[in-house]
Amino acid sequence: MDHPTHTTWSWLAAATRGIRFGPDRETVRSELYGHLEDKIADLRRLHPDWTRGEIERMALSQMGDPDEIGRALARLHRPWLGYLWRVSRWASAAAAVLLALTLLTSGLPDWWRDWQWTLEENQRVQAISQALYEDGTPSWEGERLALYAPEAEARLGRCTISVDRAALWREPDGDQLYLELRLTFDRPWERGERPLYQMRAEDEQGEPLSRENGWTYRGLETGFSWVAANWVLPVEGEPPDRLTVRYFPGVDWALTVDLTREVRT
Repeated sequence: MDHPTHTTWSWLAAATRGIRFGPDRETVRSELYGHLEDKIADLRRLHPDWTRGEIERMALSQMGDPDEIGRALARLHRPWLGYLWRVSRWASAAAAVLLALTLLTSGLPDWWRDWQWTLEENQRVQAISQALYEDGTPSWEGERLALYAPEAEARLGRCTISVDRAALWREPDGDQLYLELRLTFDRPWERGERPLYQMRAEDEQGEPLSRENGWTYRGLETGFSWVAANWVLPVEGEPPDRLTVRYFPGVDWALTVDLTREVRT
């Protein structure tokens, strides 16, 4: 059955609307999105002259009726199973806290080593960020071509997603665009609810810039209420003047990053 009125995101939302337990709904959306992207890739190989919109409509029609799929998924994903899982996760977290307290009071080195590793990793990422956006002297092979100040920010649920710095680099594998992507959470205990790997980037024509199964990054830095990474996007030819960062799947949200404001260094 054809569904010409559906976009990718509205189709995913309709197909998962009946799953009332949030974590299950996010997981199913991600899986459905992966299947849809596989169909789009196959159709692009079979019909290279088709537009992105034509390919997407055909892929959605092959996925089936989202309302019928949604009713079937709702029967499979009962909310009480999810709540039982959440209770067991809280119990596991409580056990982890007790274990950490035991390690701390007994003087064993495991807790200290974990904390020390986190501190050293954050220091390493800070050095990478300084090389990318400030002094331009990296420990890897490359040359900075441009530095941008996009100052892009948007709300997503109970967090703020921002891109304050960006830089274009020429490296042995080709030109790379780096974005300093940061998620700041209103509630620090929800810091892991919207992971960075569920972001994707599109150029001004809506074509994806990030890799098919996610994106790569140079270092991940964490704080009490935030997480940040230097997102790496391959650039072929001239870099885009603007790009769009999306959170997927099924979330009607976008952050526009303006790369026309170049900073002179």
